[in-house]
Amino acid sequence: MAFKVGLLGLGTVGGGTVQILQDPDQRQPLIRELEVHRVGVRTLDKPRPVSIPADRLTTDLESIVRDPEIDIVVEVLGGLEPSRSLILEAINHGKHVVTANKAVISRFGEEIFTAAEKRGSMSFSKLPWGAGFR
Repeated sequence: MAFKVGLLGLGTVGGGTVQILQDPDQRQPLIRELEVHRVGVRTLDKPRPVSIPADRLTTDLESIVRDPEIDIVVEVLGGLEPSRSLILEAINHGKHVVTANKAVISRFGEEIFTAAEKRGSMSFSKLPWGAGFR
């Protein structure tokens, strides 16, 4: 069974994420069963750093965090909003969330981690060098 990933953002970080996810040989063996199911972008007609089937692209980012088929939401939009709101909505829909967004974690980390712990979708640990999900 493949885990379905919903990606929010397809810039430099999002493009690199997709490259790794599309090539199982680049992934750790325990996470070989991942599928990029949907990708949220600002515009549909922009050139992309990676090849994604057009039917997997959407400008409706909320549809990704609400999609019952998606198991994991990867947020690489950057900035505070709509990142914060989308992360919280994903958690409320029982998704596991991965983010590279230091700004949103710095500003809203407590709110996000409290929501995640209440929902039981993930746990948070404070590491000596920063914050991390496990």
